[in-house]
Amino acid sequence: MLVQPKANLFYIAIFAPNYKNKLSYGGYVKSLSCVNEKGPFDLLPMHENFATVVLGNVIIVDEFDKRVEIPLQKAVLDVSNNVAKLFVDY
Repeated sequence: MLVQPKANLFYIAIFAPNYKNKLSYGGYVKSLSCVNEKGPFDLLPMHENFATVVLGNVIIVDEFDKRVEIPLQKAVLDVSNNVAKLFVDY
């Protein structure tokens, strides 16, 4: 996925199965808040590359400071090169 960088932002893409397509999302954001097996954590621009399983809802603060909460039960999060990809399991 090729994404043009924007200062103080990172790109997030949420991929959901067809029957949950209302959960799909894509855009530049300021932060992403999640929970994994070790507890809550936040992603900010230029975060270290990593992958984890996300448990529960995620909260996004978009580039316009709008807070968006997305209801999830479980997903896989892959972060690399200032791009976060969230693959919704169910």
